Amino acid sequence: MDLAQTARTEALRAEARDWLRAHVPARPLPSLETAEGFAAHREWEAELYAGGWSALSWPEEYGGRGADLSGWLAFEE
Repeated sequence: MDLAQTARTEALRAEARDWLRAHVPARPLPSLETAEGFAAHREWEAELYAGGWSALSWPEEYGGRGADLSGWLAFEE
């Protein structure tokens, strides 16, 4: 398995950083164990999905980005 950083991976990393800077909530999400927290986490997951960041390795036709392992790891980083 080759985990070398490709231009595609670097571009994905830069795009992810830009998107996250613009969308990550200013405050940590409340605990999932509360109704408020559960709703907040659902909203965040919906925002990730709308931005195309919830299932990076899925094919684009199914809402993903078709990312390989190195792309997924770059996002998780």
